Amino acid sequence: MMEKPCGSMNLLGITVMADVLFLESPVGVGFSYSNRSSDYVTGDKQTSEDSYTFLINWMERFSDYRNRKFYIAGESYAGHYVPQLAQLILSQKKIDRHLTESCYEYKKQADVPRDNIYSYDIYAPLCGSPQNTSLPISDYDPCTRDYVDSYLNTRKVQEALHVRGIPQEWGSCKYMNLS
Repeated sequence: MMEKPCGSMNLLGITVMADVLFLESPVGVGFSYSNRSSDYVTGDKQTSEDSYTFLINWMERFSDYRNRKFYIAGESYAGHYVPQLAQLILSQKKIDRHLTESCYEYKKQADVPRDNIYSYDIYAPLCGSPQNTSLPISDYDPCTRDYVDSYLNTRKVQEALHVRGIPQEWGSCKYMNLS
């Protein structure tokens, strides 16, 4: 059996199907750096603007990639950066209604699996799940939200809080817009 020569092309590799560009942001994360100390004063908005500027300059320099499909993904706090970068990209070009509707449809499809995961402990079972047989890594109780909702909707609690028009349907906070 003959060995493959060093550096031969892997015909089954991911690069046959896709090109991947890794961008570390904001400045100062990982191996990213700047020669100006002012670049290290940043925030979500600045990070998306810096990423957008990088992408535009990169596409100008490597124009062969301009007409290829483009996807944005990230991990951890990129859950903030990625949507802001996508919004900035879309706001800088005219888009037709079909494209916008397609984006929302893909987002909706991506949200479905996420609803079945507790994002702060992906190994934690879901409340009422038949897969509640394994022990979570943390001490998180997947039914905590249900306990809070049940407690807040108790007549005595609402009376103690001087709620008008009892009974009211209350729930724990899920999504808060702090901007």
